[in-house]
Amino acid sequence: MARIFFTSRSAERPGYFSLARDGETIAALDGLRAAAIFLVLGRHAVNPYRPFEGDGFGTMFDVFGWDAATPLINGWIGVDLFFVLSDFLISAGIIRRSSTTGNFRFGRYIARRALRILFAYYAMLAIAAARAIPFYAVGDDMIGVRVVYHALFLQDYLPSNIVVAFWSLGVEERFYIAAPFVLVPLLALRRRSLQYGVLVLLILTPLAFRLNIAAGDTVIADGEPVAFLRLDRHRFRWLSDRHVIARIFWAGIGAMAGLWLSAPILGRIGSFDRIFLQLVLAAGFGAILLGELLRHDRVAGGAGSVGGPDGIPDRLLSLPVLRPVAVLSCSLYLVHMTTIPAAQTLKEGILGVYSGCLATNFTIFVPI
Repeated sequence: MARIFFTSRSAERPGYFSLARDGETIAALDGLRAAAIFLVLGRHAVNPYRPFEGDGFGTMFDVFGWDAATPLINGWIGVDLFFVLSDFLISAGIIRRSSTTGNFRFGRYIARRALRILFAYYAMLAIAAARAIPFYAVGDDMIGVRVVYHALFLQDYLPSNIVVAFWSLGVEERFYIAAPFVLVPLLALRRRSLQYGVLVLLILTPLAFRLNIAAGDTVIADGEPVAFLRLDRHRFRWLSDRHVIARIFWAGIGAMAGLWLSAPILGRIGSFDRIFLQLVLAAGFGAILLGELLRHDRVAGGAGSVGGPDGIPDRLLSLPVLRPVAVLSCSLYLVHMTTIPAAQTLKEGILGVYSGCLATNFTIFVPI
């Protein structure tokens, strides 16, 4: 089964700084990763220009009652897309190593995770805390304590007040540590139906807490079902049907487009936002990812092609121009918020502090 699910490792892998894809890379995933960082960049670019009205935000660009800035305002959902992608990739890697060798090496796994993120994160944390970024201000109050708990990835429990975007890294790092302790015992269960039952419980447990306390954190149990369903696509024959694959993908696209474009999410937080929103985001992005993976596997297995209408998403997400964005997405995420004050200062130098309308200010600011 592992040979069916996983591609063989290439003998020659691209260098660390290479933008070339190796034999294991699924090009469409680069497109999804690029989409995630574009969404996040859009959100943080528009934030400084959102007008306050009463106890909330007002409309930026009214178009017949719809705020044309909504796609940018809702760009925070890109973080959830990052979560889904990371969850899938980590889960798939653990399944691959456990299935092929029967012996998961936790130390090697943690070392690989650390090499991927820790050096860049700690470097950025040190630079920001040392106030070495032009125009980016970090307060002096208890700076030593703040650096320590950021270094321990506790900034999603305590205030993320050195670089706000760092909160999500706390969520990610704890998932990296917890994932093997969930998946390795799960894979040891003999019955696949029991494995899926445990996965369902993992997904529904946070929902149960939200129903009880009307609050919650981000769902990090979304990429695991995708990894298992992809593994079992030969067991569930319907997962190889191109019509089913298209329905899964477009159902995810439709759900996410409806949330993304309709109105600013969390503008007024209601019961749906507090209880169900994260589950809907996880399911929607999970469906998009699963659809892309199944389509890729079907083409790779010779049962389909990337031509025709069904192949349009593959061709768009696999555009070569998206590869560098995907490769640099983690670095862009770490750095981008610290550049906003400098970009605003430069914009004001071009236009003057109060010169120009909102649209002009925003149009000049974004490319800077």
